[in-house]
This record gives sequence, C-alpha cells and structure tokens, in this order.
Amino acid sequence: MISNSQLKDQMIVRELQRDSRQSNVALAAKLGLSEGAVRRRIEKLVTDGHLRFMAIAEPAYMGRALHVMIRIQTEPDMTDQVIDDLVAMRELSYVYNCTGQFNIATVGYFRSTEDLRQFTTAKLGKLAGVVELRTVMILRVAKRSQEWDFDPDELELDSGDD
Repeated sequence: MISNSQLKDQMIVRELQRDSRQSNVALAAKLGLSEGAVRRRIEKLVTDGHLRFMAIAEPAYMGRALHVMIRIQTEPDMTDQVIDDLVAMRELSYVYNCTGQFNIATVGYFRSTEDLRQFTTAKLGKLAGVVELRTVMILRVAKRSQEWDFDPDELELDSGDD
C-alpha cells in the first residue's frame, strides 16, 4: 500500500525524470501543489537519498567509446571483497552482485580495446578471489532510461495520509 504522500513524491520524481531542469513553480502547477511544498519534498527526497541530481555525459564524448559488460565469477567467500575492490576502480561505472554462473556483473567504458585488455589482465585478472571473467562489448545501446513509469490507477492508496 502506498501513501498519498509517497504518491506525490513519486509524481514529482517522474516529472523531474522527464525534465530535471524545470522550475519548482512549473512542477507545482503541473501537480497541483504549492511551490513551497514541491521545494520541501524535493529537499527531503535528496536528503533521504531517494533522489539525486547529476549531469550525465555520453561516454564517447568523454573519450570512452568502448562500452563493455564484464561478468565475473568469484570464490564464494571472496565475493564481497572483490565487489569492494571493483567499486574502487574508476574504469567501472556499475558493479552488481547477481545470481547465476557469474555472481558479479560490471559495466565499464574504455578508450580502446588495448585499454580493456590491460584492465582485464593487469587489474581484474590479478584480483584475489576472481575465478573467471568474461567480457561483452556493447555494439549499440538501443535503450538507456532512468524513467520508471507507474499507473496511479493501479496503486492502492492509504486514505489516512495527506
């Protein structure tokens, strides 16, 4: 069950996903809230870690055109340590702990195949606990989205909240 307050917050987030540069006044008008309420809700969402603002550049524009997924199998008792090591590597943008044959999946961006080779052999291949790794070069990104739509009609609202 979702509260009316949380629904309002999610509606604000959804509008910001569509256009993060719109003003609080514009958001308030779209959502039927006051500008102050929108501002306070956004501040709370940021403070609570539910929302963050950042500029996202295309990796190729920043000189990193080679987009790679790397799947890693670790010794079971070393997974957390390997994840900590991977998180510290600037070459990787995403590090996931997952199920399946490979218990870690990562995404990285590299300048060239030689940079990727150096990274996988000199860094990843020497990490304690790594049993196997496989790379997958991404040829084309067909969709990249941070928008998660929801249908307000499907939500069961808690009528006791604001």
